[in-house]
Amino acid sequence: MSAVGVGKRQLFEAPPVRMEVTEHQAAIKWRPGCGKQVKGHFPSAVSQVAQYGVHSQGQMVYLTTTNCYLYSGHARYWRPSTDKRSSQAMVIATNQRLRTAVDQRESHV
Repeated sequence: MSAVGVGKRQLFEAPPVRMEVTEHQAAIKWRPGCGKQVKGHFPSAVSQVAQYGVHSQGQMVYLTTTNCYLYSGHARYWRPSTDKRSSQAMVIATNQRLRTAVDQRESHV
């Protein structure tokens, strides 16, 4: 029996999310001549002792806005995929901060 055609289906799947942690360190030293303490600098995007990076924040916004997930939907996705907890307040604050940034950029267009 010969084939008369081929049926096709495609499935696009995002890879599993895996949290990657990068620790930044800034040396604190004493100047031997004057005894003054000097500190190294952290990258400008790293302003807190522990924080989510821009990709993680983007996923939070995507999950809570584009997909119309409520916080409960976001939490069901985020925790098993990253093994990290996120508070509702943090997700809301991230959404608001990034919305403000988008609004500011759009106002310049």
